[in-house]
Amino acid sequence: MWRETNVPQHGPSSWSSAIATVKTFATLPGPEAKLSIPCRLCGGGSFSPLWDCGAFSFVSCRGCGLIQQNPQSVPEAVAARYDETYLRYEEENQLVFR
Repeated sequence: MWRETNVPQHGPSSWSSAIATVKTFATLPGPEAKLSIPCRLCGGGSFSPLWDCGAFSFVSCRGCGLIQQNPQSVPEAVAARYDETYLRYEEENQLVFR
Protein backbone atom coordinates (compact mmCIF):
# COMPACT_ATOMS: atom_id res chain seq x y z
CA MET A 1 0.00 0.00 0.00
CA TRP A 2 1.39 3.42 -0.92
CA ARG A 3 0.75 6.19 1.52
CA GLU A 4 1.56 9.88 1.52
CA THR A 5 2.12 11.31 4.96
CA ASN A 6 2.35 14.94 5.99
CA VAL A 7 5.39 15.37 8.20
CA PRO A 8 6.08 18.64 10.02
CA GLN A 9 9.59 19.94 9.54
CA HIS A 10 11.56 20.54 12.75
CA GLY A 11 14.95 22.19 12.93
CA PRO A 12 16.76 25.50 12.79
CA SER A 13 14.79 28.61 11.84
CA SER A 14 16.63 28.57 8.51
CA TRP A 15 14.68 25.45 7.58
CA SER A 16 11.40 25.83 5.84
CA SER A 17 8.39 25.62 8.12
CA ALA A 18 6.38 24.07 5.29
CA ILE A 19 4.89 20.63 5.59
CA ALA A 20 6.83 17.95 3.69
CA THR A 21 5.05 15.10 1.99
CA VAL A 22 6.78 11.78 2.47
CA LYS A 23 5.85 8.75 0.41
CA THR A 24 6.11 5.53 2.39
CA PHE A 25 5.31 1.90 1.81
CA ALA A 26 3.12 0.42 4.48
CA THR A 27 1.35 -2.86 4.96
CA LEU A 28 -0.72 -2.38 8.05
CA PRO A 29 -0.67 -5.36 10.37
CA GLY A 30 -3.96 -7.17 10.57
CA PRO A 31 -4.90 -9.94 12.93
CA GLU A 32 -1.68 -11.95 13.23
CA ALA A 33 -0.53 -14.83 15.38
CA LYS A 34 1.58 -13.49 18.24
CA LEU A 35 4.14 -15.08 20.51
CA SER A 36 5.19 -13.85 23.95
CA ILE A 37 8.96 -13.93 24.22
CA PRO A 38 11.33 -13.71 27.20
CA CYS A 39 13.47 -10.64 27.74
CA ARG A 40 16.25 -10.55 25.17
CA LEU A 41 18.70 -9.19 27.74
CA CYS A 42 18.14 -11.10 31.00
CA GLY A 43 15.76 -13.89 29.96
CA GLY A 44 13.07 -12.71 32.38
CA GLY A 45 9.39 -13.31 31.74
CA SER A 46 7.71 -10.60 33.80
CA PHE A 47 6.87 -7.31 32.07
CA SER A 48 5.19 -3.99 32.77
CA PRO A 49 3.10 -2.56 29.91
CA LEU A 50 4.39 0.73 28.47
CA TRP A 51 2.73 1.61 25.17
CA ASP A 52 -0.27 0.06 23.44
CA CYS A 53 0.01 0.91 19.76
CA GLY A 54 -3.06 -1.04 18.66
CA ALA A 55 -1.65 -3.85 16.54
CA PHE A 56 1.47 -4.07 18.73
CA SER A 57 2.66 -3.05 22.17
CA PHE A 58 5.84 -2.32 24.07
CA VAL A 59 6.70 -3.56 27.54
CA SER A 60 9.49 -3.04 30.06
CA CYS A 61 11.20 -6.06 31.64
CA ARG A 62 10.69 -6.04 35.39
CA GLY A 63 14.07 -7.73 35.84
CA CYS A 64 16.38 -5.41 33.91
CA GLY A 65 14.24 -2.61 32.43
CA LEU A 66 14.82 -3.49 28.76
CA ILE A 67 12.04 -2.12 26.55
CA GLN A 68 10.90 -4.46 23.79
CA GLN A 69 7.91 -5.24 21.64
CA ASN A 70 5.99 -8.08 23.26
CA PRO A 71 4.19 -10.13 22.23
CA GLN A 72 5.75 -10.28 18.78
CA SER A 73 4.26 -11.43 15.51
CA VAL A 74 5.33 -14.93 14.55
CA PRO A 75 8.00 -15.03 11.81
CA GLU A 76 5.51 -16.28 9.20
CA ALA A 77 3.28 -13.23 9.75
CA VAL A 78 6.23 -10.83 9.41
CA ALA A 79 7.32 -12.57 6.21
CA ALA A 80 3.81 -12.22 4.79
CA ARG A 81 3.73 -8.48 5.60
CA TYR A 82 7.12 -7.82 4.02
CA ASP A 83 6.52 -9.71 0.81
CA GLU A 84 8.04 -9.33 -2.67
CA THR A 85 6.09 -6.10 -3.32
CA TYR A 86 7.70 -4.48 -0.29
CA LEU A 87 11.18 -5.73 -1.22
CA ARG A 88 10.76 -4.44 -4.79
CA TYR A 89 9.75 -1.02 -3.44
CA GLU A 90 12.80 -0.92 -1.17
CA GLU A 91 15.17 -1.88 -3.99
CA GLU A 92 13.68 0.67 -6.40
CA ASN A 93 13.91 3.48 -3.84
CA GLN A 94 17.10 2.69 -1.96
CA LEU A 95 18.98 5.69 -3.44
CA VAL A 96 16.12 8.09 -2.63
CA PHE A 97 16.40 7.37 1.09
CA ARG A 98 20.16 7.84 1.45
